[in-house]
Amino acid sequence: MKYNFKILKQVNEKEWNTNLLNSPYSTFFQSAEYITFEGNRDNNTPIFISIYDENEKIVAQLGLIVYKTMKIYSSQKLSKILKFISRQENKGIWTGGPIIFSENKNEKEILKIILYALDKLSKDEH
Repeated sequence: MKYNFKILKQVNEKEWNTNLLNSPYSTFFQSAEYITFEGNRDNNTPIFISIYDENEKIVAQLGLIVYKTMKIYSSQKLSKILKFISRQENKGIWTGGPIIFSENKNEKEILKIILYALDKLSKDEH
């Protein structure tokens, strides 16, 4: 089976949440409201990834937040150490998920598409 994905910064909240309700594994942290609220704080970016089958039926979704790295310490010494430890790039984080709705046994293939989408997102968001 062939799968496609969409990466969006805004979604229809009702549709996104209705999909979540179809999975016993979904959590509040994957809700459109939470991702949008957290994603729009401090210059961060909410991201919604949806995976579709060849019939355009949604089979999985993952919400995450791209945190823009900011200088959080005023000490030059501490800042230099942190810069050495971490390249101070954006970080994508999700809590819970991905949520897979598919009832068939293609979870591995769906996870491959999610990883491909995350790879594309990481390049786009640096």
